[in-house]
Order: sequence, then C-alpha cells, then structure tokens
Amino acid sequence: DKVDRVHLFQFLYQPNFARMVMAKLLSKSPKIRLLEFGLGCAPGGGMIRGTPGGSALGWKHLFDQVPGLEFELHIFEYDKDCAQKWEKANPNIAKMVHIGDASSEEDLKRAYVDAGDTMFDVIIDDASNINWHQIKTLDEMLPRLATNGFYVVEDIVSSCTDWRANMGTHRGDKVGGGPDCMTTDQGEDTILAHLMEYQRTLVGKRHKYSGRGFDLHGVTKIEMHFASALLSKEVESV
Repeated sequence: DKVDRVHLFQFLYQPNFARMVMAKLLSKSPKIRLLEFGLGCAPGGGMIRGTPGGSALGWKHLFDQVPGLEFELHIFEYDKDCAQKWEKANPNIAKMVHIGDASSEEDLKRAYVDAGDTMFDVIIDDASNINWHQIKTLDEMLPRLATNGFYVVEDIVSSCTDWRANMGTHRGDKVGGGPDCMTTDQGEDTILAHLMEYQRTLVGKRHKYSGRGFDLHGVTKIEMHFASALLSKEVESV
C-alpha cells in the first residue's frame, strides 16, 4: 500500500526520499538506516499476494538501486513466529528483525540498542494503527531519529474511523478513532490530535509564542497528508 490510489503515501515518500538520497550522496557518509514498525503479518496483511513483508522488500529494492548509497533496513514486528519465518525465507533483506511490542518502552529501547545504539535516518510506523500505540511509539522513538531524518506515521485515518488492529496472528483491539478525529472512543487524544500538538509547539517556537508545549527533539517541519504524517528534522540551509 506504499503506492496506491487509496492511501496516497507516494506523495509523502517520493519528494522527501529523493531529497534525502541526494543529500546523502553529497555527504561524507552516504548511508541510510531505516526502521519500519510492522511486517504485515495479520491475515490479509502485506502487499505481495497476501503475504507479509512487502514494504521491506520494496525498500530494499528501491534503495539498493542507488549507486554509491549504503542501505541498512531494520524491521520491528510483534508476531514472533511470522517475523522469524519471514526472515528465514528472505535472508539478507533486513539487517535485523526485532521482535517486540511497539507500545512497550522496554522493547523499543532494547531494539534500539540491538540495532547499534545509533540513530535512524528514517522511522516508519505502519504497525497496529491503534491510536495510543502510534502516540507511544512516536514519543519514544522521535528522540532516536537522526538530524535530517524523517519520522512517518502511516494510517492516521485511525483517528477518524475504527477497525480491528493488525496484531500479527489475529485482528486485535479496535484502533479507536472517533467522529471528531480528535478524541478516541475512550476519551483520549487520537494520533491526529497528538500531531497537532507537535505542530502547535513548532509554530509557537517559530513565532516565539509563550506557553508550554512538547519537546520537539529537533523537529523543524511537519507535513500532514491524506492518510499519513511526516515529522522532519531537516536542518534549514542558511
């Protein structure tokens, strides 16, 4: 679903990745480290004939075509059996396949340390789509995004609609979207409301407004798309 007529993720990825690749090739360290949450293990998940790992294979194919660019892929998946089976069937695609709960601080920290304790250039959340999971992963992993990096939250329509989450072996709890897109069915902030708070903080910082806000962790730009959002740490040229 990275390129289709439904989610329209391509309009987020193409211009931003093209710019990142060009900048990397002009740098002293032409390497991109990408971490994606979610392998697509639930029944019907994935993009290749209903099997998981379509995104992982797509990223590897895309970035390996760029001469002079080193690409390192990491996958984080909740379903242990699915992840291990996919890794065995697809050797040399991902540097590491991390197994854990994307809403667990402990699991996120462990995965980051196992991945070399080094910041990622790209982090993509395409996991359960449960609103509070999306919020937790964003808040925990944004500090682990490198300068000039991109953090992408896919399927932010979870704020406005409801479906059963992709939990790997089964469909789990509902993602919790509500009719106003700002409040979940449990009365908590949706991922859209949370992203708007990041945006409010960013605007306030730019215009020196008073008031409390989030720690931006170096975020300089936020893009809101049809079904996704991008938080960028690109350093502005002088």
